[in-house]
Amino acid sequence: MEKNTQGIVAVFAILSLLVGFALGAVLIGEDTETIKEVEVEKIVNVSVEKIVEVAAPNQLELAVSEFMNAVENEEDEADNRVNILDNMDYNFDEISIKEVSDDYTIAVTNDRDTTEVNFEIKLKFKDSHDRYETASYDVTVTFEDGEDTEVDFTKL
Repeated sequence: MEKNTQGIVAVFAILSLLVGFALGAVLIGEDTETIKEVEVEKIVNVSVEKIVEVAAPNQLELAVSEFMNAVENEEDEADNRVNILDNMDYNFDEISIKEVSDDYTIAVTNDRDTTEVNFEIKLKFKDSHDRYETASYDVTVTFEDGEDTEVDFTKL
């Protein structure tokens, strides 16, 4: 009986494989898709322009920096027109910028060789007794290609 049982199991195994292959072929056949050819009428090359923003130095910030450098170096340079510290008996480390006016002008010559920035600035002076004094100035900074930067001011 063992031989009959083994034979029957072998026959069922072979039949199961055949049924599995048949069902697999039927089911796979239904999942196929037809691919249609698409005709391309025109190929277009598109150029893309990449815009990169570069932070340029702000003319007002450059002018304020030049003014403060002139104040700091007023004793060192003979032709320096800035004499704030001498007039007020303060050292540079006792000065800070309190406010720079939002109302300023920038004038550029037609040949772009000269740029003139005019602005108002308020400085804060702190003395040794921790008392504060403020002063406002109308400042004109002139940048010229190949020349030294000129700083002029008037006290308001």
